[in-house]
Amino acid sequence: MNLKTCTKCGVTKAFDHFHAHNRSKDGKRSTCKTCRQSEDPGAAARARRYYANNREKVLAYQKAYSKDHPEVAARSQKVWLGKNGFLYQVQWKRNNPGRVNALTAKRRECVRRATPTWANLVEIEKFYIEARALTESTGVPHHVDHVVPMTSKLVCGLHCQFNLQVLPGKENLQKHNRHWPDMP
Repeated sequence: MNLKTCTKCGVTKAFDHFHAHNRSKDGKRSTCKTCRQSEDPGAAARARRYYANNREKVLAYQKAYSKDHPEVAARSQKVWLGKNGFLYQVQWKRNNPGRVNALTAKRRECVRRATPTWANLVEIEKFYIEARALTESTGVPHHVDHVVPMTSKLVCGLHCQFNLQVLPGKENLQKHNRHWPDMP
């Protein structure tokens, strides 16, 4: 558990007692929520009013700040994607059904071409059953991963029982098609 000392009251509290602040080193404000509320209870309402009256000015400032401080922008974008990334994907898929169909067809064709005639389809199916069972039992999404990627600039693996493994979804998505055994 991360702890922080409030600069106003001097009490050491858990991180969840401090508001987020992406400009600080640890990502939290220096005063706790209680002290912040007691010192200015109407600050949030004033900030909303200011933003409503000066929207273009605020957005221009934010854009300039993001350009001058790319590390801060990247960190806040990562936080936003962590909270909203899935919803963004769902919305994108809903707004682009033709593109989704094209990408799905391309993936299906890639798998079809990478499946050799000697591949044991029953063994392949067991990997998908195992991934679903692990997802349901642990609550963590699991994917069937190709150890050697099917599409890459350097190597192309097969869709067969010897090239498959079950991985947690997060680990598989981080791997992309850039990592495989005996990689040059």
